[in-house]
Amino acid sequence: MIVKVQPSRKHSSSFKRLHEYLTHEHDADTGEVRLRGDVVLSENLLSFDTAAGEMLGVASLNDRCKDALCHYELAWPPGERPTRPQWTDAALHTLKALGYKDHQYMIVAHDDKKHFHIHVMVNKVHPETLRATTHISPILFYTPQLANSKLNTTGLILRALHVGMPIPNKLYQHHERT
Repeated sequence: MIVKVQPSRKHSSSFKRLHEYLTHEHDADTGEVRLRGDVVLSENLLSFDTAAGEMLGVASLNDRCKDALCHYELAWPPGERPTRPQWTDAALHTLKALGYKDHQYMIVAHDDKKHFHIHVMVNKVHPETLRATTHISPILFYTPQLANSKLNTTGLILRALHVGMPIPNKLYQHHERT
């Protein structure tokens, strides 16, 4: 399993833009907009249609967090296709490992590339405490590199324990642009 934390934008990221990108595709020929992906929402979101607005609403209640959006991907090697329970379990395991278990999140599965992958969109601001979780542990502060390291380790553990897939001899490297 490959994990990749998407870097924050220079200006504030957008829940609405990411929601649109993850769940809609535009047909170049007809201009038609179609839904894409299989979606799982956290229990503290009311609906698919309002998820981005709900996340933005909660994020706006924390003045100190300048970019409340966390976006990362989990990808499987070409030819591997986990079941819905397997990829959901993988995403939930990574959310817990990063300290986002009780936050608002949306998991979207895509199979539009040579490899199956899921995107995880998370609100860093907790919906009840309104505190932003930007660290992985009390000592280590969040950086994309640190999160990638934590997620890679978590991915290997998931392959062995939770998903039942073999651990490769060396970490599978994904070179195609995602």
